[in-house]
Amino acid sequence: MANFFPLLSNCSSLGGMATLLSSPPSGSCSTSQRHKWVRLPFLGRFSYKLSSELRRLGYRTGFYPVCTVGQLSVLKDRLHKMQKSGIYRVTCGVCGMVYVGQTGRQLATRFHEHKTNVSSAFYSHCMNARHDPNAASVELLHHCSGGERMNRLEEVETMKSSKDKLLNNLDSVFFNHLIRFYYADGSG
Repeated sequence: MANFFPLLSNCSSLGGMATLLSSPPSGSCSTSQRHKWVRLPFLGRFSYKLSSELRRLGYRTGFYPVCTVGQLSVLKDRLHKMQKSGIYRVTCGVCGMVYVGQTGRQLATRFHEHKTNVSSAFYSHCMNARHDPNAASVELLHHCSGGERMNRLEEVETMKSSKDKLLNNLDSVFFNHLIRFYYADGSG
């Protein structure tokens, strides 16, 4: 176990899991008894074995729990992806054309509009190509509630999509002038 000593002398190599202390954490020892303390996460039997090896090297160990009681119970029910808002991608089930969009409402509501609303670019595609809009699929790419972050994420996801398979009107998606120029130039 001598291999642990160089690792513990540089606590940053443990990613912040171990902390070296020059005095006991509780301060209960007298000042004449200074000990080197190591603070580690409690990982069961391994922690006890490591503690005994560190004791041989002159270190005392203090453990902290990996999980707290608050992390064991989630009081809120998790929302289904169709009840969330954010950045989404609708894919035509027949030809694979995609529409990337954002919504601050429930994804299920917006997806229903894409399949039934005449003003939707996706619905227009399905009618012009004689594809069944009900064969479409939707994927929530990023859960977010709005603002600039939502606009940037929509830009990024639109850029990641293949330009020849994209149904989006790029003028309404790209708010950044450099990105708009890049796509209008035909380079992207």
